[in-house]
Amino acid sequence: MKNMLHGSCRKPHHPSADGLVRADAHLAEHSVEDWPSVLMLSGDQIYADDVATPMLVAIHRLV
Repeated sequence: MKNMLHGSCRKPHHPSADGLVRADAHLAEHSVEDWPSVLMLSGDQIYADDVATPMLVAIHRLV
């Protein structure tokens, strides 16, 4: 394995920048040969007790 991209505890509506958006930009800036070998997502990727309003709207449209 050449390298790894790691993310933890994703909360898109947090006031700080979204790390997954930055990871996407990183991939766009580099050729496929330079992409990380692995994307490891640890921690919570959703917080069921603290859902962003746009996400709640989307969920309610589906159910």
